[in-house]
Amino acid sequence: MKIHYTKKRFKNNLILAIVWTVLGLLNLDYFDENNWMDFAFLATALLYWISYFYERRNQYLSIENNTLKKHSIFPKTIKITDIKRILRFEGSYRIETSAKTLKINKDLIDAESLYKLDDYFKTLELEV
Repeated sequence: MKIHYTKKRFKNNLILAIVWTVLGLLNLDYFDENNWMDFAFLATALLYWISYFYERRNQYLSIENNTLKKHSIFPKTIKITDIKRILRFEGSYRIETSAKTLKINKDLIDAESLYKLDDYFKTLELEV
């Protein structure tokens, strides 16, 4: 099961990637002497493009093969059987095992996926 990012997040990353790309290309075209700051715009644009495509491909969370994986630059994985408790806060979940803690931000999750995730957490029988 994949838990998707909000469409707003994709749209914002795409817009920022395009803006930084345009700024970087304009900065290279209009000035004869290029310095390292001129390339900072393009480097920032590249980071936004990478983030956009990575998040589109992997989404926020995946639950497969008895593991919960939070996708990021440094992905975090927790085995479902190791979960001791799930704390529900207004804007997040905090999943605790005996060795790890994983925070899930609800604001980054699409509404339909949030319902699926909440239903999935309700099916788990956990010690409180």
